[in-house]
Amino acid sequence: PASQNLIEKYQLQNKKAFIYAGNHGFAHALGAVIETAALLQDHPEIVFLMVGGGSDKDRLKKLASEKKLSQVIFVDPVDPSLLADYIEVSFMGLIHVRNSPLALETRPAKMFPLMAMGKSVLYAGFGEGAALLESCQGGWIVPPENPQALKSMILELCQKDAEVNARGQNNLKFVKENMNFTKLVGDWLKTLKL
Repeated sequence: PASQNLIEKYQLQNKKAFIYAGNHGFAHALGAVIETAALLQDHPEIVFLMVGGGSDKDRLKKLASEKKLSQVIFVDPVDPSLLADYIEVSFMGLIHVRNSPLALETRPAKMFPLMAMGKSVLYAGFGEGAALLESCQGGWIVPPENPQALKSMILELCQKDAEVNARGQNNLKFVKENMNFTKLVGDWLKTLKL
């Protein structure tokens, strides 16, 4: 029922929502996502659900408003216990990182709730997070800060529901097998014994 309420609240019926859930900060270069939304204005069925806060959020909201982007929906930070409902109503997850050498050393924590909910992920970036998605075949990778590439991939993915769902199930399987508490602690204990 909570998910249905969100669909009605944000008018997501017959829409494909790409959810970005997390910090809206400098390291995420989300201006590129706003530029992508501008390129997709003639596709009202594609929505960007931007959940969270951060130092860059006000600027992003202003940019989206100036461009009259009704398909970009900004949501204030929500309690982690409620995040699952927002993920559930989404078509797939979206992660974007700045085109910077620092991205090589990041594995965004925001990936794991998406994966645990059985959602595939569109990752605009490189580094450890992208490599993990590739290894479990859980999503698609595009270059960061490249709105045209992001637009093209989004349009392609909107025609591949079955594959998007299948890669989401790959993510769920990966999380169940590798990210559960017992396995993580067991691996940690094995490392300590070395």
